[in-house]
Amino acid sequence: GDGLALRPAHRPRLAPFPAPAPPLARSLAPRIGGIAGHPLKTPLALAWLLVALMLTLRAWLTRCNLVRNLGETRPAPASLDTMLRRIADRMGYRGSILLPVGEGTFSPYLAERWTPVIVIPESMADPAFADELPSVLAHETAHLKENDLGWMMAIRALQIALWWHPLAWRIGAAHGAACELVCDRAAAELCGEEPYAQTLALVALALAQATPARGLAFARPAQVVRRLQWLARGAKAGPLP
Repeated sequence: GDGLALRPAHRPRLAPFPAPAPPLARSLAPRIGGIAGHPLKTPLALAWLLVALMLTLRAWLTRCNLVRNLGETRPAPASLDTMLRRIADRMGYRGSILLPVGEGTFSPYLAERWTPVIVIPESMADPAFADELPSVLAHETAHLKENDLGWMMAIRALQIALWWHPLAWRIGAAHGAACELVCDRAAAELCGEEPYAQTLALVALALAQATPARGLAFARPAQVVRRLQWLARGAKAGPLP
């Protein structure tokens, strides 16, 4: 009756109490915080990014050069296309393959734009090379069957990401050498060991003074001796020991 309204007592708002962190998070928090605040974090990250970008640019320029070279090729004669398709069927490869002839190309090589292509030089499209050409086509078809181009691209990406690790650059060379040995054996089993070895040595001899191919080349002179020794041992096609 005195006209005074009773006001509820003021209660301060309390912030919600944070849930306790899991034991693992509590143990890792000081370490993560120390790494984030490390004075070398930013320079090292920038250095890694700069080198990775440079390597990516180099790979892109190499790819552009390869695409330009493929654009300067011409279709092979129909008889050679038929030979390639017959070899691919015998090796169990059912995918599409193009067989262009490259002007100024010294070595046959495997590449891929939208469809896999086996580029052969003008000299191998000549009828005089008809006895040796099946060995070349069988070797490159073996690469296709094993998806070596895809693995090569994956390894290249890994090398760019781990450019600072010395072993990352040995992976590509070791993988490439192993692929060549396995494909040599697969082609030798199809074409005969002696004819294939003769073709491999003949092509390597012709390439001794030639410009190296841009794609997955059939023969590089520095590797031919090891590949011929592998064939002479009679190792079977399949995973390397």
